[in-house]
Amino acid sequence: MEWVWADIIPERTLTLVAGTAGIGKSTILAWVAAALTRGELPGVFHGKPVVVGFLAAEDDLEATLAPRLDAAGANRELISSLSVKVATGEETWTQLPTISQDLSQLEREIKEHGIKVLIIDPVVSVMDGDSVKLSDVRRNLDRLVALCERADCSVIAVTHFNKGAGNASEKITGSSAFRDTARSVLLLAVDEESEQRILSVDKSNYSPVQKSLAFMVSSASIRVDNGGETVVGRAELLGETALRVHDLVGSLSEDKRAILALAKSFQEEAARGAGSGTITTEQVVEELKIGKDTARQKLSRMVKEGHLRRVSEGVFALASPGWQSSPARDVTGHSVTPVTPIEGLQAPEAIQRDSVTALPRDRHPICITHAAPTLNGLCARCEMEGATLAIA
Repeated sequence: MEWVWADIIPERTLTLVAGTAGIGKSTILAWVAAALTRGELPGVFHGKPVVVGFLAAEDDLEATLAPRLDAAGANRELISSLSVKVATGEETWTQLPTISQDLSQLEREIKEHGIKVLIIDPVVSVMDGDSVKLSDVRRNLDRLVALCERADCSVIAVTHFNKGAGNASEKITGSSAFRDTARSVLLLAVDEESEQRILSVDKSNYSPVQKSLAFMVSSASIRVDNGGETVVGRAELLGETALRVHDLVGSLSEDKRAILALAKSFQEEAARGAGSGTITTEQVVEELKIGKDTARQKLSRMVKEGHLRRVSEGVFALASPGWQSSPARDVTGHSVTPVTPIEGLQAPEAIQRDSVTALPRDRHPICITHAAPTLNGLCARCEMEGATLAIA
């Protein structure tokens, strides 16, 4: 298997991108398209700029899509927007092709333009039938997969999350056939603490690696063809992160309740004279059977939400009434999601910005009475015993 984007988007097959509406899926795919037209994605096209096609039902090419691609630094000469001509009597107009009626014409257009990657946003705009009915979805998507083979083209299809509760993998709108048919499934969610977009590989038929990437989406003012300006979203890849969409959607509440229950039990033990009344990152890792980076993310988010307070590095306690959290923040004022930069995937020089860096946290002194970390002069045991700080 070759890769359009190593271990993320396989070549000559169907990749599905799903997430809540309005969080920047199209903006991040514009970043992907721009990187492909510059030959910068690690994969089979690295160093070989390729043509990217769009079937975009929700974004007008000139008003929205073109400025968004310009903001991402795309080579517009390698961008192709596809449509079909429809004639009735004396009237002729263009519209999006449909899989059921226009697949042959779409295949010809892909071959004639030399398109190597086709982005369909959203995929239901070119489907017929019922998107909840398994047989209808399979009939459409199986033909798309076959098209990829015949036209030597990779398809990235966009869809949305439903509004119900549940695991992130189960929130893709419509039939389970969407997930079953795609060879790679990417999920996108917003980390509300850092305002970063987290893109996770949720399913991959061809790679054991399930990467998770952090993007920052900001506004950019772009000059348009008529001489005016428009404001569009622009994505910047920050790097790989241990945080996954599953940590942000669906399963978080259950984990949060488990952490709170554990912290409460430790506090009750401390009130009886046993222990410090605090919970550590290592204890959360052991209790929830999760990775250390994931545990840190969950604990930091609970500090910001006011459920916990940070006693010292890696040590937490239940929040006292009126407690205000102070999470680590970057130079822009946003909370920090740890990321590992990816070499060779920087934004074009004209649109680079300072990298996100965490400000150092304060170190807390040790309580001489209970030998426990303190916050504002008191440890957890001191607070439970009703002690007060005599001096400011």
